[in-house]
Parts: sequence; structure tokens; C-alpha cells
Amino acid sequence: MAPTARAEPDAAVRAASHAAAALAACGVSLETCLHSGSIADVYRGRLESGREVAIKLTTAWAGERGAATLLAREHRALASVSHPNIVEPLRFVAGDRAAVLVLEYLPAGDLVPFAQEPPERWIDAAIAICSALAAVHEAGLVHGDVKARNVLFAADGTPKLIDFGAALPVGQRRNRGGRTPAHEPLRFTLERASPAQDVYAFAVLLYELAVGRLPFGAAPVAYVPPPPIPAASPALAALSSRIGATLDATTPAGVGTLLEFADVLESVREEAADKGDRPPAGCSSARAAQ
Repeated sequence: MAPTARAEPDAAVRAASHAAAALAACGVSLETCLHSGSIADVYRGRLESGREVAIKLTTAWAGERGAATLLAREHRALASVSHPNIVEPLRFVAGDRAAVLVLEYLPAGDLVPFAQEPPERWIDAAIAICSALAAVHEAGLVHGDVKARNVLFAADGTPKLIDFGAALPVGQRRNRGGRTPAHEPLRFTLERASPAQDVYAFAVLLYELAVGRLPFGAAPVAYVPPPPIPAASPALAALSSRIGATLDATTPAGVGTLLEFADVLESVREEAADKGDRPPAGCSSARAAQ
């Protein structure tokens, strides 16, 4: 399923009028607005070569300097991590009134539609994102906003972690940018950025994929143990146990590690490979987008 494109030529014209110098410096042209945000709008556009790209452009009303600073921080975070399952930054320019971040274009939808699909449909994507997060942590960063909507698929079906707008160096004081209560630890607090918050959010993502809904709802106010994940096999039972232990953690240490998740997910993939009756996440939507 490709992302819904919202054609807004007037919005593109307005954005271009505020950011003409930055857009020209980046050598990009805007085509279609894909998403409007409080800090930046995202467009589909093209480089001079004709290559399709995604363009993050600071909004005219976002307080230009602050918005440009946030976009520059996102670019630095992306530029510091090279991984096949992380969106590739291509160009960045900050002008007097706007900033432009050019990224590879990922046209084949996100991970959301695969919630409650059989594991063989999403297991490869889950393992890929687990590996991408490990690379983020090895680079000394915390993503800070791991969720199904922030996993997009390239045209060939490759899953990519996107939206590093909330990324922070490990140990830096946290803010609220980008996160929702559904993806926060509910039984302990984290004053500073920690890999534990990404591991916890990854467990929330896996629960959503396995069950079809968020474990605590969209805006939980108190901790209530979520229903266990149905487990029809030993590997799924081990995954359910790992997710449950993370969501039930009362300290950051109790959240566990990405390596523990990777081991369990590999076991699930081995079981899914024996079925082989469905394509992995991203493949069918990628073909439709081509």
C-alpha cells in the first residue's frame, strides 16, 4: 500500500516562495505534499537528474530558526548512521527562512497495514528494524520515536526506519518531541535518552504487529497488563514472553536488549520459512508501486 499523496499545488507554491533559495541550493523541485507537520512538511519532489526524492521543508509558521535547528539535528543523526534499513539522507541546506532535508523516496507504504497479519508477513521487516536500531545505538544515538508508521518500504520492498526528528545522543536530557503515550514506558521514567526507550517502543511495535492493536491503547493513563499474545508455536510463545517481560518492566534494565529480541525473532522467522505461503511485508505493495 503506497502512502496517500495529497496533491496541494497551492501549498507547494507557498512553501517554495518561503524557501526558494534553500530549494535552489539543494537542486530540488517540489511536486506533491505527502504530509503536513508542525515543524516540517514532507513533499515528493525531484533532483535535477530526475530522481524522485522525499523533501522535508520547514513550515513557514514553525518559527524558522527553531525548525531549521531541528531539521539540521535530524540530518546530523541520519548522516552519522549508515545502514541498509535506515532512510538515506541525500542533501541538506539551511537558508535564511527555511531548511530543506532531501531523503531517498520510499513509495511502498508503511508497516501499519501488516498489523495482525501472520508473522511470515512482517517478521523480515521486524528483524531489519531491530538491526537498524542496533546500529543507531552503536552510533551513540536513541531514535526516540519507533512505531509502525515510521517504517516505510522502498520500491523493492526493503523496510527503512525513518523520522529521526526526535533522535538524541544517549544520555542527553529528553524532551517530548515526536513521542506518544502509547510508546512510552509506563512503569518507570527516563529523564535522559536511553536505548531502553527504543527497545520498549520496539516491543510495543511487535505487540501491535502480532495482535493488531497497541498493548495499552492510544493514550493510556495507567499501567494495565495487556492481554498475552496468542502463541501457536514455541517460537511465538518465546516472542510473546519476551514482549511481555519488556512491557512489564519496572526499571530500564528490565526492558531487555535488542539482541534478546533478535534471537527470538530469528526463531520466528525459521518457523515462518517453513510455511512460505505469503510474501514478506513490503513485497506486494512494492510491486504495485512500480
